[in-house]
Amino acid sequence: MSAAAKWMLVVLAALGLLSGGSAAVAGDGHGAGAAGVADPAVWGIYASLAGTEWNGSESDVTWRWGPDDTLIEARPFQMKSVIRPGANRGDLVSTYGGGLHTYDGRIAADGSVVWVRRGRFLKLISRVMLVDGMFVEEMVKLDDAGQVVKVNSTQRFEQTGGPQIAARAAPVPTPVAQPVAAVVIAEAPAPATTAPPAAMPAADDLDRKCAAKDAESCSRIGYYHVLGAHGRSEDAARAVPYLQQACEMAPPTGCSGLADVLRRGKGVPVDAPRALALHVKACELGDASGCYGQLGMQSDQLAPVADPARNARLVEQVCRADQGSWMCVDARKLVAKIALPLPVYEARQCDAGEAYVCLAMGNAHATGRDGAVDPASAAVAYGKACDLGLAIACNALGEYVARGSGVAQDFVRAVRLFEQSCNEKSVDGCANLGAMYFNGTGVPQDYGRAAALNNQACAGGNTRGCDYMERATVAIMGTPEQQRAENAAQERENKARGAEALQRAVAVHMGDLANHFEREARTQADADAMLDGIRARANEAETVPSTMDAHRIAGSPGADSVESRDAPGSPAPPVPVPGATPASSASSCPFTPRRQSGTSGFHETREAAEAQARDYVRCGEGGVATLDAPVCSQHMQSIVTMTGGRTSTVSTPRWNCSVTATCTIGTPTCADDNRERGSSSQ
Repeated sequence: MSAAAKWMLVVLAALGLLSGGSAAVAGDGHGAGAAGVADPAVWGIYASLAGTEWNGSESDVTWRWGPDDTLIEARPFQMKSVIRPGANRGDLVSTYGGGLHTYDGRIAADGSVVWVRRGRFLKLISRVMLVDGMFVEEMVKLDDAGQVVKVNSTQRFEQTGGPQIAARAAPVPTPVAQPVAAVVIAEAPAPATTAPPAAMPAADDLDRKCAAKDAESCSRIGYYHVLGAHGRSEDAARAVPYLQQACEMAPPTGCSGLADVLRRGKGVPVDAPRALALHVKACELGDASGCYGQLGMQSDQLAPVADPARNARLVEQVCRADQGSWMCVDARKLVAKIALPLPVYEARQCDAGEAYVCLAMGNAHATGRDGAVDPASAAVAYGKACDLGLAIACNALGEYVARGSGVAQDFVRAVRLFEQSCNEKSVDGCANLGAMYFNGTGVPQDYGRAAALNNQACAGGNTRGCDYMERATVAIMGTPEQQRAENAAQERENKARGAEALQRAVAVHMGDLANHFEREARTQADADAMLDGIRARANEAETVPSTMDAHRIAGSPGADSVESRDAPGSPAPPVPVPGATPASSASSCPFTPRRQSGTSGFHETREAAEAQARDYVRCGEGGVATLDAPVCSQHMQSIVTMTGGRTSTVSTPRWNCSVTATCTIGTPTCADDNRERGSSSQ
């Protein structure tokens, strides 16, 4: 137990606040029996703790029923724990921080619960129980059979609110009778029927009673100022008058509490002689905390060491009320500490499983408290404290391993130690782990992980973590100037890409238009050629009967046969000659030439565009064209190319031409109805 924890318990005992009344706690239907009381066989001691508030030497704790048959445990500056029944009767499961850590609990026959944290790192094991109306939390060690074989540290909580918990005998602090995994749940005791004591007095009630010379109320006000509890500011200077008034009105009430304030000197000047006198006065009047305080001052070298016989009597007075109380157990330790040299005593206590004593040994070797600085011995002591679950010691050992001070340098092992410390909420461990990720020492370099870890350390007040968080952020994002330059470059690149995409879209659109015009021209030319062919064949069909009729009129033999039509000596039909004027028929009529045009696509040269335009002029079968001069124009066309996965656009001049021609087709003839034949006009 830490010195601060011991001192706070002494204050509680000195002020007479450790006793409790007897009452049953009504449940809320959670594992309840017929009477509506929470079933201790399902919840253990938590069946009584629901709805209560407690104050300990290091923190407060409250319990309240939550939804879905759960119990919510809350402590200041910590995340909540949600407790629920496990899969088997007698099992509990606690989830801390929404799943950050999970603990498996087992209810013992006396209602106490042993908790074991899940995970591959250090399996923290604790036991909670109700002893003499106090909530007691111990860090313990189990053997292979699941039995408690050692208690490493103890913290006690005094009830400050809610229905009062009945005092009950303490379980034996030595190994339990059965393995934790196979404990048998005893039948739940019947609820007590005695009425609970009155609720805690309000602040104004305490002030009125203290003004009316009630020593107990003055003592409580002083105690609340020492702890900063129940709406009172944490101010030892304001606590002194109340404690002194209580000590003078009804000694020993308040005397030992006042002695501890003067001994610590927190907020008031240290006055060791007066503190020792007050402890002696309280002890002589039967206050065990006064006897214990004398031993504590000797241990802290604030008072002369008494002879062994006197100290033995002090231990006897402390243990007279309860041989198993924490004060009695600790008084015996103090006597041993006083009788032995400090290094010897610390070594024995560390070997006995006192984690904070091991840490103190490590600090002593690291600073040379007892002589020369000894890094090797410091690393050994820190290692023992780390094995006992002390996160700060794991971080200290990690620093020694990372530096190779007193131990072999091993960055991978240092990372594991820092990670173990950080997982147990050591901000220093998180800062060191973040530095390892930032530098890529013992782990692959990861600026993102480094920033997250150092952010956690910085939020906990570690200035080195704040520095590394800023450095990691700069490594990821760059300096503000670099970020602005990068943003400007990105904006320019985005604009260039947008312009390039626009050029590609325009080029595609222009190409589509050119292809469209070319297809339209070809379609029109093909249609004109087809129509010209039809008209030419129609002219030939009209010409053949007229020739046969001429043969008949002349009385030629075989005039009605095909052979006679094609026989040698027969006059041949007229043949169109390019550039010549067709011969007039026996029945002539006006002839109107047809105008035909051709348009080229886009070409690199004007000559190619003119050639394609002339080629597109179609006058039909047997037709003759007289070409006009070509009309050409030049356009800029975008050409898109791709090289190495990137596209580029180049604007190139292209020629486009059109040609108009006058078409003369076949021999013009006129039918009887005077309709024009053998020509088409457009």
